[in-house]
Amino acid sequence: MLFSKATGYAIRATAYLAAQPPGSICGAREIANHEGIPPLFLRKILSELCRHRILRSSHGIHGGYALARSAENISLWELVQALEKELDWELCVVGTTACTNETPSGVDEEIHRISRQVIELLRSRKMADFARAASTRTAARANS
Repeated sequence: MLFSKATGYAIRATAYLAAQPPGSICGAREIANHEGIPPLFLRKILSELCRHRILRSSHGIHGGYALARSAENISLWELVQALEKELDWELCVVGTTACTNETPSGVDEEIHRISRQVIELLRSRKMADFARAASTRTAARANS
């Protein structure tokens, strides 16, 4: 897997929220049950997404989580940046200290090009894309 389990769970939870009707608030337990995510781990992830202003939370008996803004305005890259603290997209893959984006080693030049393409893909994919895909899968299961 390219990203951590936490990032995978964050994508699934955020896609679930994105698939809900506008203004809906979902509890962590509901999200965890629907997505098969351990509830305690999910709460930590949701808290981190709130801290990064990707989600918003409301407290109380009818509290829960919702997207902080439109799913069309939340990129996959934002989720990756919020949760992948150790991911270093500038790291020299052959271990030379002189390698930088401006002067990459021979191998790194290709790796840096691929990294830039991956980052651009992550920036271009919005949570609305994942919500549509999730809705299509749910509808297909219901019709089976």
